[in-house]
Amino acid sequence: MKWATGYQTALELLTTSNSGIDPTRITTLNAAEYKRFAPKVQRAANAALHGAVAWPTIPESPKMMRSLSEKLNRMLADRQSPELAIRQINSDWVQILQG
Repeated sequence: MKWATGYQTALELLTTSNSGIDPTRITTLNAAEYKRFAPKVQRAANAALHGAVAWPTIPESPKMMRSLSEKLNRMLADRQSPELAIRQINSDWVQILQG
């Protein structure tokens, strides 16, 4: 666990082209290497972090995360637009939360 979640491993994955890895640690988000590797993404992620909330921890969370993953995968595979993916995720989450 220490190796998989450690700073050096996280930084290496974060700065590997096409890894698709997001920062999982504040220290790697703010690392000089990441700032050089993906300056625009780093600035956006850092700005978005302020006021961010944790992933949902309510009983409906597994269904919500499954919907999120499925729609984002479709988007990343160019099977739907980002706008459509976000609309579908929102619709799914509203439906899940309304029970």
